[in-house]
Amino acid sequence: MTREQLVRQAAALRRKIAKLEKSLAGSGKGMVSAETFRLIAERANDGIIIIRGNERLYFNPKYLEMTGYRDPADIAGKPPLSFIHPDDLEKVARIAKSRQETGSAPTQYEFRGIRADGSIIWIEISSSLIDYEGQPASLGYMRDITERKKAEEAIRESEERFRQLADATFEGILIHDKGKILDVNQSTLQMLGYERGESAGNNVLDFIADESKEIVMKNLQDPYDAPFEIVAKKKDGSAINMEIFGKPIIFRMKQARVVALRDVTRRKQMEDEIRKMAITDELTGLNNRRGFLAFAQQQMSFAERTKRGLVLMVSDLDGMKRINDTWGHLEGDKILIEAAAVLKQVFRAADIIARTGGDEFAVLALKTSDTDPGVLIDRLQKQISVNNQREGRLYDLSMSIGFAEYDPGRACSIDELIQQADMRMYEHKRMKEKQ
Repeated sequence: MTREQLVRQAAALRRKIAKLEKSLAGSGKGMVSAETFRLIAERANDGIIIIRGNERLYFNPKYLEMTGYRDPADIAGKPPLSFIHPDDLEKVARIAKSRQETGSAPTQYEFRGIRADGSIIWIEISSSLIDYEGQPASLGYMRDITERKKAEEAIRESEERFRQLADATFEGILIHDKGKILDVNQSTLQMLGYERGESAGNNVLDFIADESKEIVMKNLQDPYDAPFEIVAKKKDGSAINMEIFGKPIIFRMKQARVVALRDVTRRKQMEDEIRKMAITDELTGLNNRRGFLAFAQQQMSFAERTKRGLVLMVSDLDGMKRINDTWGHLEGDKILIEAAAVLKQVFRAADIIARTGGDEFAVLALKTSDTDPGVLIDRLQKQISVNNQREGRLYDLSMSIGFAEYDPGRACSIDELIQQADMRMYEHKRMKEKQ
């Protein structure tokens, strides 16, 4: 039985009670006789009982059926509370006494009854004080809710088994109702750094990093049918990458959504490392040719949008073959690392610096007064000179250099820009060889 059906039945029951109370307690033209009340009660689908003190003044056939007896004489002389289960007897007696003495007691509550054959029946009773044949009495409407209780117990057992299974899995499990957290498993708590009880009742957005809140809010409004990735916040404020996937379920007798959470932080780190390796020169730590071209294309698109110029510098090392032939390739590696360090000292961190192959290097920078080709050449030569003054050197570091400038008003491709700079670099190299 759904919650909506239970609400409708309860409302109908309250209307019946109100009508009968008015009939029994009223006076004058609107009063219904006790005989009319009995005719109505005989046909009722609910158990009806009228009690005064420890005596049943009236009960209908449905009440007799609930007790498990066939003949009214079978319960004659038995006090009303003899039908109550011993575990609920104190509660029912306390409510009955409070109603008789003060008139203030719950008008609706549940208890367990013991039927004639010893079986248990769950009863929901709605009661009120009435005037019956000139004396105060208690009118009770009783409904058999045994099947509902069995269903609730089955759901509780199912939820308990679900929790045990959920706590045994390594994946996070979270159940929410339109964003309000209903339950989480132990793995979710461990992932986010919380203790049991610290997350229930919160909103899922409380645990989502700002950059992922938009996609999560969209999912709450229109749930995705496929996994997607988010960045979550741990209790200590640190970030955790998660892959999540949700499905609708019935939880605690209402519609909810169960979400599986997987920590993919390590996978994301590995992916980042792989991407970095794919665009990084292993020897120098600079970008490799692939990385340079990718970042250069982004920088050129930015320059076009902002109408800012760029400066490209390309260079290669002079005498690299002689160094390798004379002192070996290990020494050749050292001079490449040395050249990379010089370039990093001369150019800014925001500039794109790369070893594009062999002994060739390239730098792409946004054009400013500090990146004028003449200024850069002077600064680079000074840093090379400082580097060559170190003691114990076997040879000097020397670079042939070429520059090209990118004008966003006359756009060209990165390959065309490199070709222009290469031509000037080879001119520079030839001039140095003639000297």
